Amino acid sequence: MYFFKHFIFLSLVLLFFVNTDIVFAESDSIDIKLIVFENTSIIEFTNNGIEPINIIKLWLIDDSFLSFKTEFGWTGEKNNQGTLIFSPSTPFESDQKVKFGIKTSESNSPINWNAVGVNGTSIEINTTQSLTDRSILDKNFITTGFLDNSKFKTIPESPRTASPIRITGTDFMANQQFTLFMNGVLIDSFETDDVGSFIFTETIPDTFEPGIITYGIRDLYGNEILRDGHLLESVESYLTKASLTVDDISVSYSIGDVVSFSGKTEPESYVSIIMSDPSDSLWSKVNTISDISGNWFLDFKITQKSFFGTYTAEIKSLDSFITKQLNVLLSKQINVSSMKPSFSKNDIISFNGSGNPGDLIRVFVLNSNGIQENSFEYIIPENGLIKIEYDYASFISDKTYFLYIFQGNTVDIIPFGIDKHPKKILSSKLNKINYLYDDVAFVAIHGESLDELLLIISDDSGNSVLEEKIILGPEGKSTYQIDLTNLNSDYYFIIISKGTMKTTENFTVGFPVGFHFVDYSFTKKFYHPHDLVSLYGYTSPKIPMNFTLYDSKSNIIDKTESFSNDNGNFIIDNFKIPTIPNSGEWMINIQSGTNSKNIFFNVDSDKFFVVEISEIQKTPYGKLVLITGKNASPENPVSVTISNKNSTEIWEMPTTSTNDGDFSVLWPVPKDAPSGEYLVESRDFDSKYSSVFFEI
Repeated sequence: MYFFKHFIFLSLVLLFFVNTDIVFAESDSIDIKLIVFENTSIIEFTNNGIEPINIIKLWLIDDSFLSFKTEFGWTGEKNNQGTLIFSPSTPFESDQKVKFGIKTSESNSPINWNAVGVNGTSIEINTTQSLTDRSILDKNFITTGFLDNSKFKTIPESPRTASPIRITGTDFMANQQFTLFMNGVLIDSFETDDVGSFIFTETIPDTFEPGIITYGIRDLYGNEILRDGHLLESVESYLTKASLTVDDISVSYSIGDVVSFSGKTEPESYVSIIMSDPSDSLWSKVNTISDISGNWFLDFKITQKSFFGTYTAEIKSLDSFITKQLNVLLSKQINVSSMKPSFSKNDIISFNGSGNPGDLIRVFVLNSNGIQENSFEYIIPENGLIKIEYDYASFISDKTYFLYIFQGNTVDIIPFGIDKHPKKILSSKLNKINYLYDDVAFVAIHGESLDELLLIISDDSGNSVLEEKIILGPEGKSTYQIDLTNLNSDYYFIIISKGTMKTTENFTVGFPVGFHFVDYSFTKKFYHPHDLVSLYGYTSPKIPMNFTLYDSKSNIIDKTESFSNDNGNFIIDNFKIPTIPNSGEWMINIQSGTNSKNIFFNVDSDKFFVVEISEIQKTPYGKLVLITGKNASPENPVSVTISNKNSTEIWEMPTTSTNDGDFSVLWPVPKDAPSGEYLVESRDFDSKYSSVFFEI
């Protein structure tokens, strides 16, 4: 079958491209971008060819090499001949990019390189140009201290005139000189560390008036990043109203985090902070003395022995005191990771880690649209090891997914991709859907490092009941605890957004449990592997419900939560039939309090008609999409059509199935076809239908 499929693929390629008069110009297989700062070179390789790359070798003509750095997923070593050998964990595919950092004892050292394919043959050998060639310098060398994702922020976001402010930044060029400007006034110069980060404290000039303040970070080449903020009245003016001030702190913290308190009081005055744990017991007490300007700083570290819950800090100075509260959301009990950021057809999609033996974990897989694809519960064995596996057929090629693992009030989030690296998109998941007032409610969030997000909670009428800004951590993760005491018994929407990206979930608070009746209907009579089970129902208004899916042998396949709306309507559409199910009568158990109802439907595991995207190839002549199918009516016509995102049919290709019911067609993607999602639809001679989405 493998030979047959690839023979058809090759034949169709020849059919479409032989005997043309078009002449294509040759282009290098590898594109190189080189950034040089003094003795440090950053080399970016882009694979423009078709063949994957297995090894990249670098060697210097003048033997001036000192050290090197690689990206995540690559390993590097220096052999006895002084050659640097870099190897990826998976082959370096077409259109992928990678950067290496090289530090040398001499400036502008010429660098030789050799890209080796998976079959051991050299794809391309070349040498970087010397900086003495000015035309090469202008074309290939970038003079900037910034990277594409360089960012900085101020703490606090809204400082006061003549008050201290911390400036912190990440993803700048390493060991580079910069200057800080405020409202166009030069404040100070600083240097980034070895990883391109910085943090330092400055004072807002007392000549600045309250209002908008513009911060600027400028490199040695005149490039600049700007950020606007809001400047409050001076501390001296504020202290005429209060003798003690405390700057804002984050709402939530995790184990290992440092809580930084700061503020203003009378110069050289005594400041104390008494911290109480969730049981109102004394947790810690620290003291300090403000400086000659009245500024003070105190840090607390959330240790492994810290309890989960709400902590209260009472800050005292002179005759004044201020109370602050913070939530310790995460006690890092679980640690799960994947050896690869993406998985291909022959891989086992596996995640491994550790947790507290005997604890129950809940595992969810969400797609890039925030829809739950799968969930299950798992009790950690005595050895504390966690192993989670999925089959490749459960996912869609070229898509991004998120694995959420909840253990009590702990959560871990792992993004992964199918056939390509996961995209940098926003994702979130509530720890529950239906809450009682004494529950701990929080949402886990994944985005980009240090992203600033807007969180909104609105009621069923669309009225906003809470708005909060959230800054993600360095790993792009955060949690936000929802204060349920301020919410009425109702259902709500939680929306988390940044620009055009957003996630939306709904939840309930304080709904009474129990129902007197349940009416329901399914959208299909029989379900097959990979089908989504859509259940529509009607019951008592505003009640929480738990749904459990059982197969024909009483194995639990999936669980989910939902609720009925004001009219008593509910819908469940995230139960998915596995790749190899047990045929027969399946059951969904619906439970609310002590009330329970079982409903049944049929699953058929026999061979079913299916169309798939087997391969998307990039050739010098354009992209080719190989569409295959199986279990069609043998030796009979099969129709295959492609529609764009506007549901407009743009291509049709009739074909004939083999005596085994297999078929394949090749779509040459038009050069002017826009990027995005496309739909393949197919029908066989018996009117059996199948469809699949893909992206180009």
